[in-house]
Amino acid sequence: MDTEKLYEEGKARLAQTMSEKGIFDTIHWVQETIRERQVNVRSSVDGIYKPLRIGVVGEIYTILDPYSSMGVEQELGRLGIEVDRSIYLSGWVGNHVFQGLAPGYRSIKSYPGYAKQYLPHFVGGHGQETVGAAVKFAREGFDGIIQIFPLSCMPEIVAASVLPKIQEAYKIPIMTLIVDEHTGQAGIKTRLEAFVDLLERPTMLRGIEQTREEVLGVGGR
Repeated sequence: MDTEKLYEEGKARLAQTMSEKGIFDTIHWVQETIRERQVNVRSSVDGIYKPLRIGVVGEIYTILDPYSSMGVEQELGRLGIEVDRSIYLSGWVGNHVFQGLAPGYRSIKSYPGYAKQYLPHFVGGHGQETVGAAVKFAREGFDGIIQIFPLSCMPEIVAASVLPKIQEAYKIPIMTLIVDEHTGQAGIKTRLEAFVDLLERPTMLRGIEQTREEVLGVGGR
């Protein structure tokens, strides 16, 4: 995939740079490359394709480490999904190391506020943040949410018991993935494909209904 190639090349350039200027040059190169490809897409297709959006929440180490998460983000990207996650390493460092003094990162301090209605108390780990992030993603209009955590992670088990209430309140599909040393890549891939298919059905049905209306409109003239 072009996106993966761009990501890997960007990482390679950052690993080789030895100066602040090199970092900013790499960022500029990535931005320009993305901009050029967006222009090419607009010129080659009628309109702009809006991919489905899925928010990934869960235990911090599992969602930050691609190996532990079985490459969930990459697999969703291959399926044409725009992926966001509840926490990034920069956000954790910004909150816990710089204590909110460094700009330019996404803070996770707002998540307990979002979770207050469903999980008002700290339950250990990032369980409360998982619930709050799920609410935030739902309010922002995401199409689906995936929770991922390692087997026997108690805070995330507590969060998983609350997520069905959010699913019902916001009418947003939520899937939970539990991983351990026996989890297979093929099984994860199959579940992701099924989940994406579930999310795509309403869009497909709307398209079919629109086509029917157009046909009926033409036939009635």
